[in-house]
Amino acid sequence: INKSVTLLPIQNAYNDFYFKPWDSSDIHASLHKIESPFRTYTIFNSYGPNLKPLKLNWFYHKYANANYKDFATINKHAIILHYASLHNFTTSSPVFKNPTKAGEGFPFDYNQNSGVDGDKPIIVSHYSRDKAWVYVFTSFASGWVHASDIAYVSNQDIKTFKTSKYIHLLQDSYPIIDTDGQFICYSRIGMMLPLVKETKNTYEVLIATKGTNNQAVFKDVFIPKRIATTKVLTFSKQNITKVADAIIHSKYGWGGIYGQRDCSAMIRDFFAPFGVWIPRNSVGQAKVGDIISLKNISNQEKIRVIKKEGIPFQTLLDMKGHVLLYAGIYDNKVIVLQDIWGIRIKDGKKTGRIIIGHTAFTTLNIGNHQKYYNSRDGILNKITSMNIVTK
Repeated sequence: INKSVTLLPIQNAYNDFYFKPWDSSDIHASLHKIESPFRTYTIFNSYGPNLKPLKLNWFYHKYANANYKDFATINKHAIILHYASLHNFTTSSPVFKNPTKAGEGFPFDYNQNSGVDGDKPIIVSHYSRDKAWVYVFTSFASGWVHASDIAYVSNQDIKTFKTSKYIHLLQDSYPIIDTDGQFICYSRIGMMLPLVKETKNTYEVLIATKGTNNQAVFKDVFIPKRIATTKVLTFSKQNITKVADAIIHSKYGWGGIYGQRDCSAMIRDFFAPFGVWIPRNSVGQAKVGDIISLKNISNQEKIRVIKKEGIPFQTLLDMKGHVLLYAGIYDNKVIVLQDIWGIRIKDGKKTGRIIIGHTAFTTLNIGNHQKYYNSRDGILNKITSMNIVTK
């Protein structure tokens, strides 16, 4: 691990991305793209919570309720009040692909586009026809959230946020309580809250709640200093250990379902306290920083390149549909940190998964001791590139 305690240039650009939804009243997205879930998921490939195929009238109802004729007509700045799911459709019910296939069914809910933490800036496009849902854009993803999940912010609120000092939360699941003893939300690694003042053991910060007419009201809350920092973290051994120790407790949750993390969400949240903004999905994440191709070379050569070029906890290893964080070398083996659902196995023509379902430090040959493991399906064989995100 690089023992340097200075900030890298990329660590000074985080706020520019974070506040992007509040920088304009325009929505720079096409309706064609926003409607894409209705082209991707159809009666021919989609299943409901009862694992039965979804009917045509289900899609008709959801399309009508999406109220796309009002797309980009509100264009108002708002804030997320607590952790919320960004959905592809105006429902909380799951949408699966063929659940009889390995790697499909639970937890791969394709209605779940992403998760978004409380106090994140958003811009509102429009409401569903029944007014129960609102389509929003964050700095990294978009989707439908419950109308009760948001509150609108004023220009003064935005100014306060942008000009304040912040704390960066370093722990999940700490209950945030207001001064009246009322629960507001749970903490999430990577949350940013405006700092009011600090005492010996706590930070007094502002957090958004819903007031009248859906306007945000900001309340004072107190956060223990042991779970937060007022400065962007440097990539020191101590800081890396603190964040990794917190995030390793995450269970696997496709698209952030149930407040958990998938592989790319783990990467985003790991880098957030270090002030490094990362795109939402593994495809976008693989394009950040200096990219080194690992295509058309042997697995042995891949290991050599990773060991030579990789910077621990600043380098991603990329493959189709999955991303891993390079953690260094132990016992002459490449070690990675990854949030992984399972290991693919194959018995003749029948494929399956050995479920892991959480974040873990592993080698690139994870599962090679399991019966029916095939190295051709292994992670090392499928890695196609690496990228150093801090360069």
